[in-house]
Amino acid sequence: MSLIEYNDEMKYAIVRCSHRALQMVQASIVAVTEVDGEDAAMHVLLTSGTLKSLRRKMPGILHGKESEKEK
Repeated sequence: MSLIEYNDEMKYAIVRCSHRALQMVQASIVAVTEVDGEDAAMHVLLTSGTLKSLRRKMPGILHGKESEKEK
């Protein structure tokens, strides 16, 4: 697993993992309840097979809109 991108302003991170580890990574992310001594909650918003398709889908997810293809 590796951190690809973190946006502090929008409060999101892109994490890359193998498809075999996906379920464990998702479970680990939602199990986080504290970061640097502060309460925290993390949610998996989107998964994708490639970074290119993930970034194409992200604007709709981050801004609460469905993309044209998802309608």
